[in-house]
Amino acid sequence: WKTISHAAGEVPAGSPGTPNVIEVAGGTYGAAGGESFPIVMAAADVSVVGAGAATTIIDGSGAATVLSISAKGLTVQGFTVDDTSTAIGASIGGFAVRENVFSNDPDFSVGTGVRYSVNTDVSTNWSGGDVTISDNDMFVSTDGVFVSLAIGGSDLAVDLDLGSMTIEDNVIRATGTAGGIDINGVSASHVNGGSVTIGAIILQRYTVVDGGDSYHFAGSLTHLTDTTVTTGQVDLIHNSSPNSSGTAILIDHYDISTWSGTTTGTLGRVLLSLNNVINYAGGAVVISGIGPWQYLSGDASVVFNGLQIANNNNVSDFVGTGVTINYNDIGYLSGDATASVGPLSVTDFGNIVAPTLGLDININNVGYHLSDQAAVIMGDVTISGNSFDTHSRCLDYNQSRTGYLMSGGSSFESGQLIIC
Repeated sequence: WKTISHAAGEVPAGSPGTPNVIEVAGGTYGAAGGESFPIVMAAADVSVVGAGAATTIIDGSGAATVLSISAKGLTVQGFTVDDTSTAIGASIGGFAVRENVFSNDPDFSVGTGVRYSVNTDVSTNWSGGDVTISDNDMFVSTDGVFVSLAIGGSDLAVDLDLGSMTIEDNVIRATGTAGGIDINGVSASHVNGGSVTIGAIILQRYTVVDGGDSYHFAGSLTHLTDTTVTTGQVDLIHNSSPNSSGTAILIDHYDISTWSGTTTGTLGRVLLSLNNVINYAGGAVVISGIGPWQYLSGDASVVFNGLQIANNNNVSDFVGTGVTINYNDIGYLSGDATASVGPLSVTDFGNIVAPTLGLDININNVGYHLSDQAAVIMGDVTISGNSFDTHSRCLDYNQSRTGYLMSGGSSFESGQLIIC
């Protein structure tokens, strides 16, 4: 076949573990040579493999999207993609993107490297599939990786599985305010009598140079009745973020609202370990929200396995605060609803360098507006073995309006504050 476009249209589906392979010889592929963009990969379990990014180039010639993934089991490997708004766009998960270069020189002629976006309401079970993005080199003007998943269950007894994500060993060079890895929303809603499963979000050994926010994660789980909810851990391990103009690490963990009946949720831990942040203009590390969790009723319950920042992270922020952690708005529980917030620990930081404040922890409106037999349990807070270099304060710990505006037999329990 002369073109990748034609091969993509002709290749039959493979099978899980045994994909059909389109092998692409070295050369430059573009509209002048007969390519039609986007190149649509619609057959499941197919691998598109170039002869190597150094020799196999797809010139998008300004196309909105070069490669479009619409089936599971796809692998894209060994290409340079140039001159496009989005190098790879996906409307379903279950894909792998490996060993590619997005923009063939530092001219930032690719907007977004990988864009995975689904916004849909379903009436039957839905499974997105696991995603792996690894060993890519990106020069981007919008985002290295952008993810937005919003899956609604139409208030039916359906099972939603949004899959896991592993993003590792990538180098992202961003220009202007472009983002590095923007997991802008992983959201599930409106399930009645089914389940919601979200796998682990693993980011490790990535480097984001310059640009705006280096890493952003946000999620939400709302309007669930008699539903079982399970989310995996969110782990950021051994990453580097020099010189961002925004926030180097920004996490707004799963917002929860309107759980009723027997809905039960278990949220995996959040771990930051061995990260190196050198930030000149914006925030360094911001856990902007554990919460809000609001409007749980009946026998609804949620357990969060905790936040751990540990083992020789290094932060240098030359503008404001090194590390900010906010637990906010866990309340408006009624009936026998319960919310359990696991332990928070900040330990063994190699160094936190900041001009005004090293570590800022705020616990506000946790255990408020509780009625009937509702309960909120807050785990221990441990701050230990950290090194600070600041011109002002090493630590601010603020706890306000916790266990307040309670009625009936409701209860609030707070763990220990341990600083050593």
